[in-house]
Amino acid sequence: MNNIKVSVIIYVLNDVTHIERCVRSVMSQSLRELEIIIIDGKSTDGTAEMLKKLQEEDDRIRIIDSDAGVGLQFNTGLRAATGEYIGICESDDYLLPDMYERQYAVANQYDLDVLRADIRRFCEDGDREYSFPFSISADRTIYDTLLYPQEDSRFLNLGVNCFWSGLYRREFLLSKDIYMNETKGASYQDTSFSFLTQMYAERACVMSGAFYCYRMDNPNSSINNPQKAALLSMEFQLLKEKLKRRNLWEKYREIYWKWRVSGYFWSYDNVSDEKKAEYLPAFYNNIREEMESETYEETELSGKERALCDRVRSSLAEFGDFLGAVDSLRKQEEKKIKEIKTVGHTVIFGAGNLGLLVNGYLEYKGKRAAAYIDNASWKWGTSFYDLPVFGPEEGVSKYPDAVYIIANAAHGQEMKEQLKSLGVCDDKIIICDNYDLFIAHILVPAMKKGRSND
Repeated sequence: MNNIKVSVIIYVLNDVTHIERCVRSVMSQSLRELEIIIIDGKSTDGTAEMLKKLQEEDDRIRIIDSDAGVGLQFNTGLRAATGEYIGICESDDYLLPDMYERQYAVANQYDLDVLRADIRRFCEDGDREYSFPFSISADRTIYDTLLYPQEDSRFLNLGVNCFWSGLYRREFLLSKDIYMNETKGASYQDTSFSFLTQMYAERACVMSGAFYCYRMDNPNSSINNPQKAALLSMEFQLLKEKLKRRNLWEKYREIYWKWRVSGYFWSYDNVSDEKKAEYLPAFYNNIREEMESETYEETELSGKERALCDRVRSSLAEFGDFLGAVDSLRKQEEKKIKEIKTVGHTVIFGAGNLGLLVNGYLEYKGKRAAAYIDNASWKWGTSFYDLPVFGPEEGVSKYPDAVYIIANAAHGQEMKEQLKSLGVCDDKIIICDNYDLFIAHILVPAMKKGRSND
């Protein structure tokens, strides 16, 4: 086919359960001028046979055999691609039918190097699918506008966040020598790729539409393995080496450290309670070794991240106590929100991803929030999913006796102190600060319970 607008790269290894839905979602795209490049890491579970069956239905499919490893497989697909733009779909995910038609129109109109978009996160329970919208940025001013990342740091500040949700101009990737690291397995190879694409892009856009459907419940993609702390550290070490070789280290070292610390936090949060004690020493040693090898001013870190680094400077025991206290507080707050009463007003502090989840949970409990409050002044006087948004002072004045649920991943404790300074009692404040765990521990169980009561 001539004039290929998008080359869609799918890397797969032994995923016969999900691969057909994934590939068919690409085959069904309303944009027809695309090629589907599937790199199979020598699957042995029936995946290869399924791919051949699909190829017989659509001559746009190209199957390439490869050794296993996400980085190696992706790079193989990138070198084989001929399209103007590169799209990515992981084998257990799927796409909405108009994703690439709409995204290509925007990328072509603005001659973009990189386009990213919001996503839908989903999990399944038998024949029922639970879907949760996810915005890749809490800053709505970044959306649906032409960005110049060389002059605007907001794009790089997105972090490692849904790198497969959009498009990359192929010539941009090749000219900047941007590939994934070819480390073994399927852990964190998107780190350097995401950092370099966001760093080098000269023209970029974040679309507000959510087209990519990301699976949250594939046990084979679990990070629940203490050895993966070393893999995360290795990927960031490789990124550092790339930045130094390209003479970009001094310029980007602080944002690099932000990415690395937040990556460790995310990784630790998602390890099961049973494995955390085993994971802890590797987590501690990796951060301490990095802090001893480099001098970071920590200008990009949140208060919670700086507190983590302070404990690393002390001892493993204090580090463990800090994370244990964080876990204990989270469980206490989860208990509070599960016991929230349906009478009286509830106000959500944070009109973003977590706030939307909290409101969804309240609705499943038969309770509707009265409003959102938010520190972003540009949100005041607007509505967020049909609820009004106020500034904190105005919101507390309107609802002085409400229960306030803080929905924020980075600044929960600071926001709690802010509410207390406005006269809200401590026992009227609940903190929800982890998106993934809120879904896993609170929202999905409530949905499944509701279904069993149907």
